[in-house]
Amino acid sequence: MNYKSKLHDIKAFVFDYDGVISDGNIWSANDQIIVRSGNVKDGYAIQYALRKGYIVAVISGGSGNSIASRMAMLGVKDVYFISMMSYGDAVKGPVIFGLQDLANTYGEVIAANGLKQLRIAETEKYAHVTFFFDGGVDKE
Repeated sequence: MNYKSKLHDIKAFVFDYDGVISDGNIWSANDQIIVRSGNVKDGYAIQYALRKGYIVAVISGGSGNSIASRMAMLGVKDVYFISMMSYGDAVKGPVIFGLQDLANTYGEVIAANGLKQLRIAETEKYAHVTFFFDGGVDKE
C-alpha cells in the first residue's frame, strides 16, 4: 500500500517540545527562570499546519512559561506539562507514573550479600543517581 494515500487521514500532530521542537538547549537565569530554545522553521510549520486545519498539541516534561508563551504566539491552544514520574513533593504537577514502594533494590541486594558498594557520579547528577539506586527514597 502506498503510504501517501494514508496522509489524507491525518487529523492532528502531537509533539514533545524538548528535543523535537527545541534543540535540547535550556538557559537558566539567576532568578530561576528557564528558557528553552525553538527553531523558527518548526514555528512556521506549526502555523502552516494550523492554517490547514490540523489540530496541534504540544507536551513537555518540563514546565515553563517560555514553552507556553511560544506556543500561544503560534496559535497552539493545547499545551500540556506532565512528568513521567514523581520525584517527590518538591516537583508539582501531573505525573504519569507515581512513586512505588520498591523492595530488593540494587543497593539493598549488594549490602545484604556483604558486598561493598561505591557510587560515583558527577556532582550535579549525584542526587539523581542516588535517588534511583535507593528505589526512589531520598536518604543519606
